[in-house]
Amino acid sequence: MKYSSVKCLRLICNLLFLLTVSVQAETNNIFLNSVQGKFKHMPESKLEQRLLKEYGSLWINNNSVLLPNLLIFPSETETLNYQNKLKLAKFSSTCALQEPAFKALQKAQQIAQSQKLSVSQRGTDSCLRSYKTTQDLWLSRVKPNLDYYVQNGKISTATANQIKNLKTPSQIEAILKLEQEKNLSFDKYRQGSILNSVAAPGSSQHLTGLAFDLAEFNNPQVRKIMNQCGWWQTVKNDLPHFTYLGLQYESDLQKSGLKQFKQAGFTFWIPNF
Repeated sequence: MKYSSVKCLRLICNLLFLLTVSVQAETNNIFLNSVQGKFKHMPESKLEQRLLKEYGSLWINNNSVLLPNLLIFPSETETLNYQNKLKLAKFSSTCALQEPAFKALQKAQQIAQSQKLSVSQRGTDSCLRSYKTTQDLWLSRVKPNLDYYVQNGKISTATANQIKNLKTPSQIEAILKLEQEKNLSFDKYRQGSILNSVAAPGSSQHLTGLAFDLAEFNNPQVRKIMNQCGWWQTVKNDLPHFTYLGLQYESDLQKSGLKQFKQAGFTFWIPNF
């Protein structure tokens, strides 16, 4: 029985579609396979999946660093239990990093200096942070924005007060739900998601001693040097933020399941799933 040309074309298109879906599924699995076994339990809830997409690039790191086995620390106690196990080195009096990250940053600084450039921290909270610091930064966005939306009739006073009094994990979910369902923005300038502005408490890469806020982030030459030393931009819209991944080449990032996200001349490496 002979197929008509139309049937043949349909068959070919269907096969190509199935092949594309199969390749994409395999690509998506690369990242999840890379981080498999690094968590006490794989992130499954809607909130965990969102945070893994935002900050999960960190977990492809296999370079003698100590990664947390939690995607989000529930409190200061769990954060300190993890941080007390870290082997830290001081880049400056206000900047502590895990030793491999410190050595890589020191190398980047030396290369930059040889080219008459600089690698320096952006502020006093550019490196390792406490849980309280991440919580304070979160609340500095949440409380003023809740008050703003009450004043503008977007939400009720009762709703705002209820959210302010929620425990942190529930408060994170409530804010993200308001953003999605009511199209409200909780970043600093009310132009996007709060996660574009600050990390959810307990989920910041800065809690690991593997993140660094770079003062010279606008200089493409300095960004290239940072990349050569294993430091990459991994959090969309957070331009000064670099994460130590310990990998020197873009091809290695891709093999670990990361993909490029380009915006305004900057390249971010984010989980591809």
